[in-house]
Amino acid sequence: MKTEQETETNTPPPTNGETAAVEESRRVRPKWLVPLVAGLCALALVVAGGIGWKIWSDRRLAEAKAACATASDAARGAMNDWNTLVNGDAADLLEVKADQVKDAKTIDALKTALDVEAPEYEGCVADGKDGLETAIDELDDAAAWYEKHTGSLKKAVDAVNDSKLAKTIDTAKTLLESSNGNVQDDKTREELSKAIEAKNEAAIAKASKAVNDSIAAKRKADEEAKAKAQAEAAPDPQKFVAMATFSAVQKEAAQLRDELTKLKNEAQAAALKDDIEAALKDGRLTAATKGWAESLAKTAPDALKAFLATQPPVQALTGTQTGGRTPAGDKPGTVSLTAEELHICESLGLTREEFIEARQATEEE
Repeated sequence: MKTEQETETNTPPPTNGETAAVEESRRVRPKWLVPLVAGLCALALVVAGGIGWKIWSDRRLAEAKAACATASDAARGAMNDWNTLVNGDAADLLEVKADQVKDAKTIDALKTALDVEAPEYEGCVADGKDGLETAIDELDDAAAWYEKHTGSLKKAVDAVNDSKLAKTIDTAKTLLESSNGNVQDDKTREELSKAIEAKNEAAIAKASKAVNDSIAAKRKADEEAKAKAQAEAAPDPQKFVAMATFSAVQKEAAQLRDELTKLKNEAQAAALKDDIEAALKDGRLTAATKGWAESLAKTAPDALKAFLATQPPVQALTGTQTGGRTPAGDKPGTVSLTAEELHICESLGLTREEFIEARQATEEE
């Protein structure tokens, strides 16, 4: 194998014409040509590098924008899940009262899970790669917060629902036991038992209503039957009257009789007033016996009429026959009677003492 030196040695020397051409070319090329060419080459390298750098920077920016968009979508999705739960099931369960759940602490835990401040973020509004990377970090933090608190809130919501279902089941079991024998249709209790076994809150509510309606229907039917039986056993009001009613009627009748008698006596006394005045004028009565006659007119008007009818007028009886002295036979200090008063006693069958007592009582009135 030939060496390089041997190759060069074997190369035929240039001819005179070729040597002249080379020398001519060296003489014609200017000195500034080489630096120019070098500068152009360097410029080309700089331009090429700048273009490469821009391409690389644009690519990195595009990647950052894409990553930021992905982070924004994730944060938005996590936030939507949170808001849906907050404004949906959680909001509905806030209306549940403590007596509607088996454990009231579950409601407190739900309120605590809702009592938080959600993070705020701007999104992918930056122009540069660094700003976009900062936005990505904020979006990732927001997404993590929403995912964490959505999970906690979901547990709180499930706890309230479970406690509410447990209370519903307990209430339904109590209704099932108490309604035994108290429903019009026992099939309603069978449906309630099935709903309790299935732990279906909606089915339990429906079956419980049916049982309560059946209880009400049976109660109404029982009351109607009782009223009918009482009506059939009650005496005919056209033939019988209650003792209380009968006693009240008797009492009222007695009162009416007393009032009628009183009115009758008052009317008779008023009618005898003129007779008494006439008897006083013609001597059948004296001023001393006026009160007695008026009292007798109220209590026994017929007796007074009979007395006046049997008494003859006595015009001379305007004073006393003894001139005011005690009649013979009377003891000093005793009340004496006039001849007219003695005649009244004899006519009415009264003793002197009875007449005096009646007159004194009349005078005291």
